[in-house]
Amino acid sequence: MKQLKLILLSLTVCLTVAAGLIFFINFEALFEVDGPNPTNDVVGEVSPTPNNDPSVVPSPSGTILPAPDYSSEPLVDAYKVIINGEVVGIVPEADDVDNIVNALLEEYKQSEKITNATVSFIDEITVTKTQTFSHNITNEAEIENTIADCIVFKVDAYKLSVDGILLGYFDTQKECDDIIASAKDKFKSLYFADKTVTSIELDAEVVIENIEIEKESIVNTLASDAVDMLLSSRNVEKVFSVSTLEQLNKYFDTKNIITDRNHAEASLKNNNHVTLFCNERLTNFIVKVKTSKVTTIPYSTTTRANTSLSYKVTKVVRNGVNGSTTQYYEETYTNNNFDSSVATTKKTVKAVSKIIEYGTKVSSGTRVTAKTGLGTFYWPCSGQILGQFAHYNGKGHSGIDIAAVRGTPIYAIAAGKVTKVGYDKSWGYYVQIEHNSTYSSLIMHMNAPAFVKVGQKVSKGQQIGVVGSTGIATGPHCHLSIFQNGSLINPTNVLYGYYQQ
Repeated sequence: MKQLKLILLSLTVCLTVAAGLIFFINFEALFEVDGPNPTNDVVGEVSPTPNNDPSVVPSPSGTILPAPDYSSEPLVDAYKVIINGEVVGIVPEADDVDNIVNALLEEYKQSEKITNATVSFIDEITVTKTQTFSHNITNEAEIENTIADCIVFKVDAYKLSVDGILLGYFDTQKECDDIIASAKDKFKSLYFADKTVTSIELDAEVVIENIEIEKESIVNTLASDAVDMLLSSRNVEKVFSVSTLEQLNKYFDTKNIITDRNHAEASLKNNNHVTLFCNERLTNFIVKVKTSKVTTIPYSTTTRANTSLSYKVTKVVRNGVNGSTTQYYEETYTNNNFDSSVATTKKTVKAVSKIIEYGTKVSSGTRVTAKTGLGTFYWPCSGQILGQFAHYNGKGHSGIDIAAVRGTPIYAIAAGKVTKVGYDKSWGYYVQIEHNSTYSSLIMHMNAPAFVKVGQKVSKGQQIGVVGSTGIATGPHCHLSIFQNGSLINPTNVLYGYYQQ
């Protein structure tokens, strides 16, 4: 009997254990989210009932009802959404998270009316494959809100800064470039409108950086405001090394310092440097200006004989045109303060000479005036043409004769050196002067010996004697012969024209 009781007790214990195992297996199958998969991940954080009791669920009326039986529901493939190592939900497809992110991005673009937005993740989001029951899939709105809390939207922008000072964020590189160009143009119109500016550069580091930034972090800056920032002045604190009052005064004279001078002088007494507040721009403008200086080259006048024109008749063959020399300079300015000037190129335009033809055709009775003439030589004396040049093949009259009152002054027709003086029975008293390596002149029939000596230098228009009739002469006159390279020429070819002294 005792053994029978032991057997019955053992059977009771076995049945109780078996029932417990069956209940545990069914309960685990009900809430297991991971089936066999390569990662062997298990998700068991499902609590659909009050007080985390899976055996009951609330009814719409508040009555506690038995929990649904999911024991026969099959496992399905799904994907755990993990943020910073914590499972925050389960989605049916691997690309559901990407789709949610893209949908949120498009919604943001439409609401902000922009096209260049991107997504940046605050926390790391990963997706891992798993198996679970369909009822464990996270509500779409819930997972969307969870993901939305983990991302921020950024826009593509260009950050413009000068010497580390932010001017603003702009949509394109061109907009930044245009701001710099506009600042230069405006500076030119303010200070160099009447000058030829070849270049304007900013004496600062200009950085244009393509970045992604949260739109909410951007302070909207108008392009015109950025230009004004470059042109306007601001108060800047600077430390200057100064050892003497003279140096300090130089800074006050050359820089726009707003610090009280007396305060600065007092500070200098105890230091070899002073801190001054200057009113200056964010950057200096370095301006190159092209300037020029024009020097006029006056045209010359060339005269030449015209044997077909009568004496004292002139003809302008070509009008003269002044030439010029243009020296170009490159001037450098810091802001609107002159720094330096460097000569660059030079351009020369040659002058065009004026050409005048003078008539050389003289006839007996033509009157001439001493020390006048527009040819190479002066007329030697005043008087009336008596005989003309008619020398051919070594025969004929070798010069021209100018009849004049005895004692009328005779002058050197050009500067030169006396080579001969003397008396000849045919020439009478004469003097010969060499004017250069090309020309020489011979004066005959002077009333008395020449006033000059051999070897003496004479100037153009210097008196060398007086009119007479010595030698073979029918009356008082001055005979003039001119030699060119040793050969006689018609004096009127180089001695013509007339002007009143």
